[in-house]
Amino acid sequence: MLCHGRLKASFIPPAPIRELRDLTRYCKRLVLERAREVNRVQNVWETATSKLSSVATAVLGKRGREMLSALIDLTTDAEILAELARGNWRKQLPHLQQALDGRVQAQHRLLLKHLLAHSTFLEETLEQLHQEIEQHLCPFEETMALLMSIPGIAHDLRNEL
Repeated sequence: MLCHGRLKASFIPPAPIRELRDLTRYCKRLVLERAREVNRVQNVWETATSKLSSVATAVLGKRGREMLSALIDLTTDAEILAELARGNWRKQLPHLQQALDGRVQAQHRLLLKHLLAHSTFLEETLEQLHQEIEQHLCPFEETMALLMSIPGIAHDLRNEL
């Protein structure tokens, strides 16, 4: 059938769509990798202390990063670390102090330092990638406007962070 021209050719999207597809697929992989890094940080932190996840959910939020940095910089006093808590974490201060009291060793600090650096790198890379995706979306403004008119569809790439 191919010799007689009876088969249709495969659809190959235009170059701008292929480029956008490559960028979004890579972005998705980076988001998944960042989620794995967050899990690794939480795992190491819980190995070094106790069940922090029962008290804190956003381990790599602003305050969580401050606590991690203090922990990396040899601060082991649970009360000092807990004083860095703000917002909802502050409400559970006694539980947080108890969760932060542990046996942090040199390998925990080293792992946390590298995991924190890698997580920061991934966040910066994702931010740059999102800007690049925004630029590649410019030719598709009309299509994007139609998509955004669907309830439940939003144009916010930052939600992946």
